[in-house]
Amino acid sequence: MIIPTLTQVSIHFSPITLMESYIPRIQDGMRRIGLPHYRSEEGRWVLHSHDEQEMVIITPSSVVFQRFGARDFGEVRAEELFTCFCDETELFEGSLVVRIGVRRLSLIEGGEWKRLLRGPYHGVTFPSSLQVGNLRQYHSLYSQGVTDLGPFGFGNLSIKMLQNGRGVCHPLDIVLLRAEEEREGVFVTIIDIEHVLLTDEISTFGDLLKALADGCDALLSEALTDEGVAH
Repeated sequence: MIIPTLTQVSIHFSPITLMESYIPRIQDGMRRIGLPHYRSEEGRWVLHSHDEQEMVIITPSSVVFQRFGARDFGEVRAEELFTCFCDETELFEGSLVVRIGVRRLSLIEGGEWKRLLRGPYHGVTFPSSLQVGNLRQYHSLYSQGVTDLGPFGFGNLSIKMLQNGRGVCHPLDIVLLRAEEEREGVFVTIIDIEHVLLTDEISTFGDLLKALADGCDALLSEALTDEGVAH
């Protein structure tokens, strides 16, 4: 079974050194559209929904919209969050957007990953004979290519397959509100697909997100067998 675990929209821009001074206004705006909870961590600020399924992660040079358990974030919702962020930070008054990306994570538990993923996406299995006591997660596949996004320019589409035997369902770089519980002996495969564009023009944000998301969906469909698609 293939389980959608996370969809992420990220925007990177030239650093705003006074970002901390905007946080009270951002928090007030976000709570009005469904993200009432707030926490401050070293170098970043996290706002999230009451059910903890939706998050906004802010640093001086990026904002990330994150939704757990969803195959699609939704361009309308992402645009609503981005508009709120821009209104409160006056992002377009001097900062330069440099990178926009959509990322999708899916999970396969157990040994059925070889049936659900096509052969070229099996990668190289990590040697079980190698004893590394602190090994947390390893890559068995990484592949990337350039995409033609029409009026938006050229994007970069990549797929990674991450595996571990601890039942950890998210890559180590994903921000979580609480530490993920490890399930020793549970083998999992994480399909990590990301589609990014280097740009300084985002006047049609919703259309751009759809183009990036469509690329992610197309690559996932290509990676899956007929049985995997049926799941």
